[in-house]
Amino acid sequence: MIFKNHEEAGRQLVAELWQGRNHPRGLILALPSGRVAVGYQLKEPLCRHHIFLVPRNKKDRSVRRQKHDPYKAKGKLLEPSVCRQCKAVYHKGRWTWNPVPSDSHDIMCPACERIRDGAPSGVLMLTGEFVAKHRDEILGLVRNEETRAKAEHPLSRLIKIEDQAQAVVITTTDPHLARCMGEALHHAHHGTLTFRYEKDEELIRVNWHC
Repeated sequence: MIFKNHEEAGRQLVAELWQGRNHPRGLILALPSGRVAVGYQLKEPLCRHHIFLVPRNKKDRSVRRQKHDPYKAKGKLLEPSVCRQCKAVYHKGRWTWNPVPSDSHDIMCPACERIRDGAPSGVLMLTGEFVAKHRDEILGLVRNEETRAKAEHPLSRLIKIEDQAQAVVITTTDPHLARCMGEALHHAHHGTLTFRYEKDEELIRVNWHC
């Protein structure tokens, strides 16, 4: 279901939600409380300017890739392996920060390859007056989110933070990290949050305006 603008979407969806209908699975709702709800009935009052749409494949979960990721190994990696750049260890089918085994194979992990090539899997764009006035505070929250995610998932990292005309653009090696950063900002400061998966570009685009 696609609407011409947010106001049209707001009128239609609020009407359907208050009538007790489940909203379409092709939509993502960013709520004033900071929750993001997908595919189930809501009981929370909504404001139309807090509703945002993302056209999605029925089987998509907003960040599911539609084609092969060129940075994902086509075959099984030798184990144990260690990234020559960041020293992350690949063992038992996953990347960790465990101690480097003496018999490990020397490779480069997908995150370091993306950073080297400048090939993000997630793009977070920050805009608005609040962003301009509180840039350092906002970027501190973004970096904290990366630290938290990276500790558990070595392939979740920031690539670059770039100031553009009236916007701050953050790129990440992992689509889930970009989305988590956007959700953390929305939870802390509200504003407006949208997600869009670009299947032809192999990345998710997250926009937060405040």
